[in-house]
Amino acid sequence: MIELNIPGLGDYNLEHLVMDVIGTLALDGQLIDGVAEKIASLRDQFTVHLLTADTHGRQATIDQQLGLTAMRIMPGGEAMQKAEYVRKLGSEHVAAIGQGANDAEMLTVHALGYVSCPWKALPKKLCLPLI
Repeated sequence: MIELNIPGLGDYNLEHLVMDVIGTLALDGQLIDGVAEKIASLRDQFTVHLLTADTHGRQATIDQQLGLTAMRIMPGGEAMQKAEYVRKLGSEHVAAIGQGANDAEMLTVHALGYVSCPWKALPKKLCLPLI
């Protein structure tokens, strides 16, 4: 868990890190260089959750590389499915990272969110707002 005090916003006790996969952690179904190490460094501070529609059909490989199992999002209503997943975790204890249109709803119901872009800067940006 990470405890944060953000001036003007208040105190946060973050237990979960929920991340989109495609476009955030992987491009064209390939994990971005350095992401596995960054996520590994966050696992002692958060319970890490991955959400994906598995657009490129390579999520099993990405799961293996990260030592995690992503939650598959079904076609149709992807944004709402991601938001509901965050709500079920207890949105007040969730940090969320995403970059696509289907992440927008998830990034409005969490305690702390981060939109990652551009992709080449991701490994550096992934940890800046959280550590």
